[in-house]
Amino acid sequence: MSACENKGISRDACYIAEQNRQATINAAAEKQALENAQNLYSSDGTHSDHHHKHDKY
Repeated sequence: MSACENKGISRDACYIAEQNRQATINAAAEKQALENAQNLYSSDGTHSDHHHKHDKY
């Protein structure tokens, strides 16, 4: 944030820009994680062992 402020931009504007930057990074990471999970647990049967039922004793 100091690099932003050093350019003469207000602290408030730099703070908002930093919050937006972090939100964008988090959204991209979440999207990738969901895609990875979907690929891992896809319905092609290769990971069907992840969906087994436990017997009740």
